[in-house]
Amino acid sequence: MNNIVNYITLMTLLFFSNCILGQENKTVLKVETSNRIFLFTEPVGGVYTNTWYAYKLDNGEIALISEGKSKEIRSYITFNCENENYLISASTNFGHNITNEEFEEFVPAKVIDLCRKIQCSN
Repeated sequence: MNNIVNYITLMTLLFFSNCILGQENKTVLKVETSNRIFLFTEPVGGVYTNTWYAYKLDNGEIALISEGKSKEIRSYITFNCENENYLISASTNFGHNITNEEFEEFVPAKVIDLCRKIQCSN
């Protein structure tokens, strides 16, 4: 009977615990607008692609979203229109926080340039 209780306890923890499932760093970044701007379709092999979109937010930031097979980037970026610099206020891949270095590795330079043009076009 004690083994059954231990088994049920373990299964409950596995089912309900984000930490055990490796999701302790999971973050949800949502964009509350439908003004999606298509940026670029990135081939990732075979028939698979990642499609990149931007949203120009009211606070001046750009929300960058990718949808596809190998990446699910959600980022908030602000560009300095006088130089090439930008600031990432938050960024995730498949819901897990990523560093600025990982962001630069995952996001094609073409996508960054297109986002800069969107923010700095006015």
